[in-house]
Amino acid sequence: MSLKTNRLVGCPILCFSALALMAGGSSQARPLMEVSFQKIDREAAYFQKVDKELSISLLKESIEQRAGLDINLSAEARARAALSEFAAHRFCHSAPPVPAIDAHRSLFVHDIATLESGDGNFSLRRTLDQLALQAQVAGASGANATDIFRELWDTQNTGPGEGLGAHCDDADMADGVTPALNDFPLNCRSQEGDQANGNDGINADDYLDSYRPIALVNRFDLADENWRSCGEYRIVYGKDPEVGPGRNFIIFEAVLPNPLPGCRDACRPVAEFWADQSLISDPDNRAADLADFYYNGLPGFRPVVHVDHYSFGTSTAYGSSDGGQIRTNQFMQNPWLLKEFKLAVSCDATGMSCELDTVPVTVKGNPYGELFAMLPNTSPFFSRSLQF
Repeated sequence: MSLKTNRLVGCPILCFSALALMAGGSSQARPLMEVSFQKIDREAAYFQKVDKELSISLLKESIEQRAGLDINLSAEARARAALSEFAAHRFCHSAPPVPAIDAHRSLFVHDIATLESGDGNFSLRRTLDQLALQAQVAGASGANATDIFRELWDTQNTGPGEGLGAHCDDADMADGVTPALNDFPLNCRSQEGDQANGNDGINADDYLDSYRPIALVNRFDLADENWRSCGEYRIVYGKDPEVGPGRNFIIFEAVLPNPLPGCRDACRPVAEFWADQSLISDPDNRAADLADFYYNGLPGFRPVVHVDHYSFGTSTAYGSSDGGQIRTNQFMQNPWLLKEFKLAVSCDATGMSCELDTVPVTVKGNPYGELFAMLPNTSPFFSRSLQF
């Protein structure tokens, strides 16, 4: 008989067989019972992770369903005795209480001691340096941290800007004048755009280094429903408001691919990694673990910070199943805006010349405001709102 596990009650099927034997089964099967106990003991570490709550009705049903094991289950008294033994945990290892999850360590890490620990280093420059190196491996030989930063913010300027990539006026509305994205108006933002060109007297490197990590975010809940990914993991950066006008934020929202697409258990190490952070009291140790997760990767996984993890994929309201995104919360001028970008390594027809592009895309889960116009003729987008 092979050792199998009944996940409903957290004990192996052999446990039920042993109980039935105790209720008066065949003496020839008793050696099997002893071997079963040995196997149960060897797998105690696993049993301790499963739910300890027992359902007597499920147990009884399970015993009755195993009547084909040449075990006499007809006596109600024997069945009740077996169930009583099982409920007393005499043959199965009981699970200890699940450790409490500390949200500040396992879900939303925001303490300065961890984020600025010398054992971690989650700086924006480190993140962009890693993306640049990965882009170089993919063929974009000229990629570097400063140019990635400049190209991101040059998207807020009108063309030709710094000549690094996309600009806010690359497409127009039907009037041929108003900048647009996906046929909706797109604001050009010159104050944020100054971070790319230094027009305000502050050079790009000074702006880049003014951004500090303010949160590491665990979004395992955003794992793809078909388990192609193991969730989304974010680094939030905030600009020093004394460098340039006002606040500004950049959020790197990486989708972490499942190394065995479709296999839920393959994502277990990621969930356990984050749960274990609740047990680590030393912020330097947490910082070292988290930096390893983000920049090196767990065994069998890519690092979270990878150029492919912010790429084009199947988008959802809160991210992507195949590729993540970079988002900006922009406060350097009014009104406040949220914008979204993808990274893409694009090559010419020969495949010999490649570059890393920062591509503006629509912000998912944030419909354009005028789609909510209550009356016809009050907004040119009223008719489009009816399509939803």
